[in-house]
Amino acid sequence: MDVNVGIPVAMSPEPELPMIQERRCPTCQSEQIEHTGHVIAGDGMIKSAHRCEPCGTAFWLVRKRIP
Repeated sequence: MDVNVGIPVAMSPEPELPMIQERRCPTCQSEQIEHTGHVIAGDGMIKSAHRCEPCGTAFWLVRKRIP
């Protein structure tokens, strides 16, 4: 199930970014991360886009699995 309403699954806007489960940058390990406002639910996961303030790395924070 994809909740990107009105957007065909083949044209998903989801960029290919690293997916992590810890609130820490995958590049520099900083905990200074900010939510960028984009959330996607699908493929059994809820992912929210984040960016590291010190190094600028963008990544998905996997918030929880959908049973």
